[in-house]
Amino acid sequence: MNTLVSFVRSRGLALSILAGALALAVLVPNAARAADEKPALPLKATFEKDTSGKNEAPMIVHVKNESAQAITVSGDIALSVVVHNRPKSREVPAHKIDAGATMTLDNLAPEDKVTLKAEGYAPLVVVVPYSK
Repeated sequence: MNTLVSFVRSRGLALSILAGALALAVLVPNAARAADEKPALPLKATFEKDTSGKNEAPMIVHVKNESAQAITVSGDIALSVVVHNRPKSREVPAHKIDAGATMTLDNLAPEDKVTLKAEGYAPLVVVVPYSK
């Protein structure tokens, strides 16, 4: 009987230690992630269908700076439609968007993923819809 009690107590202790370790494993990364979180980019994306016919792809995204200061953004566009002899992404070169101004990216296809980055902000990721 004494061995059974000591066996159960040792298992209980082991389970308590394991539960504590799991709790720490979950809480520590979340605390570190919270300290590293950056504010969202103050940009608003709107989409438009290109009816001019000058581009291969039919969609346009307008990105408006809704902050009170200019922001310099850069990024890339992961293309949803790829051809074996062309790149799978396009670079968005650094561009300064003044307060209240709009930047336009054209020649986009539905499901293209646009990622914009600016120093001090979390990246903005938008996916081009199938229609406006």
